[in-house]
Amino acid sequence: MALDPRTPRYHEDAYMSLLLAYAAGRLDQAQSLIVASHLAFSEKARRCVDEFERLGGALLERECAPVAMKAASLEAVLRRLGPHAPTSQQQGKPARSLHLSCGLELPAALQDCVNPDTCHLEWTALTPGLDSMDIPLECRKSRLQLFRAGPAFAMPHHRHEGMEIMLVLEGAFMDDGQFYGRGDMVVEEKDSAHSVTACKKQGCVSMVVTSGSVRLAGLAGILSAILRL
Repeated sequence: MALDPRTPRYHEDAYMSLLLAYAAGRLDQAQSLIVASHLAFSEKARRCVDEFERLGGALLERECAPVAMKAASLEAVLRRLGPHAPTSQQQGKPARSLHLSCGLELPAALQDCVNPDTCHLEWTALTPGLDSMDIPLECRKSRLQLFRAGPAFAMPHHRHEGMEIMLVLEGAFMDDGQFYGRGDMVVEEKDSAHSVTACKKQGCVSMVVTSGSVRLAGLAGILSAILRL
């Protein structure tokens, strides 16, 4: 599958590995949700996942001999998947409005995990020009958040101690000089360092999944470490 020409080569392997892991069912809940949300925007990504799934099916058929299954096997698998697992029907759904205090249009895969009657999502100000919102999930490995950055807001250069996946929901941002618009997803691998700047006119709202802490680089990182003492 040919990637969007805007996707820089140093993210290509991580991006494709993530789609492959999604097709194989090896992602945790938060990671699965952000990839499913990306698929709602990207026809190319959907075709890629379809190809991976067909390849996996062919390998299973060729390499694995059939075995007898118990009558309740299917029901047991569905129970283990739980109510939050994104389905193939969700992948093609466009974003739709979620009538909560956040005032944001969320992808269908994410909305199906949020109960508007019990979950009141609100923005929390982190610093002037940057707000965040935690999405409660039954997931221990990764954390799912939304970030709303004002026009031209620049995130200091920072390093990730785990994988970070970012999906643009509204507006756009620049990641080390590379443009990402609505529906684009970028994957930062463990120990990668980068800086992000929101669009000068629109700002940016992003869906972000992290599996490790973030450390600011340079003087900002030193001051942050001192303040934590």
